[in-house]
Amino acid sequence: MIALLHSPGLLRSPSNTAELRRLLAVKGVDEQLASFSERLNEVMADQSEATLQRWEVDRQQRVRDSLTAAVSALSVCAAISIWQAAGFWTPAGWGAATVVVAAWAAVYVSARWVSYQGGPWSTVRFLAGLPVRGLVRARTAFARARMRRIARP
Repeated sequence: MIALLHSPGLLRSPSNTAELRRLLAVKGVDEQLASFSERLNEVMADQSEATLQRWEVDRQQRVRDSLTAAVSALSVCAAISIWQAAGFWTPAGWGAATVVVAAWAAVYVSARWVSYQGGPWSTVRFLAGLPVRGLVRARTAFARARMRRIARP
């Protein structure tokens, strides 16, 4: 509303524009506008700061998770190297150990992914929706290709 009142196209007469500005000054519209802008900027700054803090916490958690996974993997690799050097187990035993370590890594990573998605049920809903989302994307891509063929001269 204030932008409309201050627009040059609203009042073409300089005397009418001067009278409007005098009336707005008497009512204190400019002060109200400045106060509103200040409060709006404060709210936006608070929301931006909260978002940045949440992103920083998420980033730190991902770094900790990555370091934990790296240390765990290095520990397992070191233990396997020591056991191999000691002549412990047969090649079939090492194959079984590799399968166990791979399964452990898959469970560890999926557990982190499940917690990131919001829990087991959220993850189940997400995974159940994958085929539907894939079909929707394929249908959209097909429609775009068809429209491109129609639009070509």
